[in-house]
Amino acid sequence: MDTQLRNLLADVFGTNPADLTEKTSKDDVASWDSLKQMDLVVSLERAYAISLTIDDIISMQSVAAICSVLKQKGVPLEDWRRNRFSDRRSRGTGPSSLRHARLARSQGHCGGSKRRGS
Repeated sequence: MDTQLRNLLADVFGTNPADLTEKTSKDDVASWDSLKQMDLVVSLERAYAISLTIDDIISMQSVAAICSVLKQKGVPLEDWRRNRFSDRRSRGTGPSSLRHARLARSQGHCGGSKRRGS
């Protein structure tokens, strides 16, 4: 997810940015009530120099919906898929790390016994 948007949402809702994903919805964030929705609107409008309509505001029930509205307004967001893999690599859980772990396991370097044919 876009880093600026993630940080903005975390600030508005008082959550950890790492806890927010594209799938996060209003139901997942305890503090996301009608007052926070208005805080969100003001924060988005200021941060991205946009104006949100009532329909936009009503449709923003999840992070994915917020991203969709912002993209419709012409806001360039980082590709969340690219960012998701970047985050994994920095934590050692991305595709590259997983490939290395599989290789190490197949060569018997993980402390377990080497698998033999079934």
